[in-house]
Amino acid sequence: MPESAIPNMLSHLPKNPGVTEEIIADTQKLIGFQLPSDLLDFYRACNGADNTAYATIPQGTPHIRLDPMEEWVTNTDNYDFANRKLVMIGADGGPFAYCLSLKTLPMQYRQIDFGDTGQGQYMGSSFADFLVAVRDELKWKAPKTTEKPKPLPPPVKDKPLRELKGFPYGVDAMVLSPSGEKVLGMSRGGSTAILFELQTGKEFPLAPREEQRFLVPAAGWIENRPVLCGTQYIKIVPGGKSDMRSFLFDAESWDTVCEWFYNQADSGTGDMACLSPDGTRLVLTGARAQFFIDAVTGGSVASLPKPMNEPLSLAWTSDSSYLALGRQAKVEMTDGENPDWQVLILDRNGKEVARIKVDGENRDAIDRPGVRCVNFNAAGDCLLLATDKSVRIHAMTGACPSPKPIAEFRVPMRHLHAACFVGKERLAVTTAEGEIVLFALDNPKPIRIWQSTKLQARLLLATPDGKLLLTANGNEPYGPESAVSKTIRVWKVDV
Repeated sequence: MPESAIPNMLSHLPKNPGVTEEIIADTQKLIGFQLPSDLLDFYRACNGADNTAYATIPQGTPHIRLDPMEEWVTNTDNYDFANRKLVMIGADGGPFAYCLSLKTLPMQYRQIDFGDTGQGQYMGSSFADFLVAVRDELKWKAPKTTEKPKPLPPPVKDKPLRELKGFPYGVDAMVLSPSGEKVLGMSRGGSTAILFELQTGKEFPLAPREEQRFLVPAAGWIENRPVLCGTQYIKIVPGGKSDMRSFLFDAESWDTVCEWFYNQADSGTGDMACLSPDGTRLVLTGARAQFFIDAVTGGSVASLPKPMNEPLSLAWTSDSSYLALGRQAKVEMTDGENPDWQVLILDRNGKEVARIKVDGENRDAIDRPGVRCVNFNAAGDCLLLATDKSVRIHAMTGACPSPKPIAEFRVPMRHLHAACFVGKERLAVTTAEGEIVLFALDNPKPIRIWQSTKLQARLLLATPDGKLLLTANGNEPYGPESAVSKTIRVWKVDV
């Protein structure tokens, strides 16, 4: 971190000479983790800083002590922080210690009361955020600055690796095979589904569509075979009261996997289907109700919590233990329907285990932002949720997400559409301006931007190995047909 980037609150601190690489290596070996790069940058410039013992500091400046790195392990042991996976890096000269938490990636900075036995207060996931949190916690106001934010790196106008074509309308859903070698694309218009091999673009034949069967976008895979969800009118009754049949079926043979029956007045037809990775649970969202189905028997598992009469984003953990539901619509604080959540975490039996409330840019506003998408990482220990302004990462302990995000990513002057984890160390987002933006999980600055298309990429997937990204823009409900891309674009992640 250059000297100019150190917040003003540290500019007057007595500083030590920079730490040696040998001490850095020894410390990382003792704690068993790689230290954050921004913290290392500061310590290479000055191995600790301390104003807690000086009476000449400006009035109102918060007291802060950053210990020399060679003292971290000893201080951690002396105050019994190690068993809580905390590393003490400093203190405020009073009742609080400043620690790094080793429980999450990226690491969190925590303020811990010396007399407390818990994890204390979250103070940020970057060194700069931690310093700002120290400043704000003690109500110290930094001098105003006229420095302007740095512009984003220019987008690279390269072409996709390939385009997967053949859809009569926009692509409404994409589902990757467990190996990441194939993708099943679906278009609600014409009830079209096409299976492609990603490396070659080869199209695999699917069973011919039968009349009066309407595909519900997205489903999944069972034993490495693509599975679709369909609806069918059994008895047509005017006024939206027809008897309906929904079913899972093998996309290659058209054999029915399971089926269930209901009345259109109770649910409408399906808007989105999400099959668990193990193929045993299916969530089907409709215009007026949602089904939580046993995908083996077709029986009902649970009734989903209200309010659900709105679009939802859905995601399962890789082990099929938990389901995240995000409310895509803006939540009115006066709607009287429990406005206290934007994301619910359910177990595989439909029982609510956690909820997340997402604050907007203006925390005093009468509404809260919708969640455009939710996504778990492969390990299931991080939950991603994207609003139109930012992507937030919550650490998962079992089924419980951290109350506050452990990391947050933004693209200045952009509205976001979709986001996903890319391998173990990155995430990607798409913007309303048709860009794909790639981040490293330990750095809030973009490392790569593709100008993918002038159209808005509303769908985004990454292969399990993180080497390929897939985008599609879906059907734009209020735009002309020319605003719809009828392809899936495949992008190579080359950084």
